[in-house]
Amino acid sequence: MLNVLAVLAFLVVLVRREWNVGFALLLGAAALNLLYGQSAGAAAATFVGAVLDRSTLELLATIILITFLGSVLKHTEKLSKVVESLDNLMRDSRVTLAAVPFLVGLLTGLTIAPVGITFPILMPLLQGAGRMEHFMLAYVGGYMGVMLSPVHLCLVLTREYYGADFWRTYRLVIPLVAVVTASLFALAFFR
Repeated sequence: MLNVLAVLAFLVVLVRREWNVGFALLLGAAALNLLYGQSAGAAAATFVGAVLDRSTLELLATIILITFLGSVLKHTEKLSKVVESLDNLMRDSRVTLAAVPFLVGLLTGLTIAPVGITFPILMPLLQGAGRMEHFMLAYVGGYMGVMLSPVHLCLVLTREYYGADFWRTYRLVIPLVAVVTASLFALAFFR
């Protein structure tokens, strides 16, 4: 137990000195392997095997592609045109405030993407509204998109690593998202 605490203290020191968290965790795993008697060669073979494992490579590719998509959405002007078109189409800007982050969340599967990508674009609508319910609409709309996204990393990991059935897992998520979304719209539109 003291070995684990020593390695944990080592990790805290590295992170506080602003080391890369991934690299610090890698060093911590190596230290635990050595402290518990695994040879350096066996630890290296385990590491290489884990890195070159097909599911690890697929998850890494998924993360890279999702991040790339988020970057493309953020740096192109297409999303602002979608916001403008949707706002002109809808009578109520609250629908736009929920729909655009929802779509970005659905596309990227990253929790930070709806806020980081859409809030700067939606800011004129949010400032004009001036009510906290509008921020709530945008945030929860984005979060519900992330929860329903087929590329959400938790869902991908559950499906790939644990071999969970996609549709059985998805059927558990959909009613929860429906309840939260219904509650959100009830608060925003009927308050």
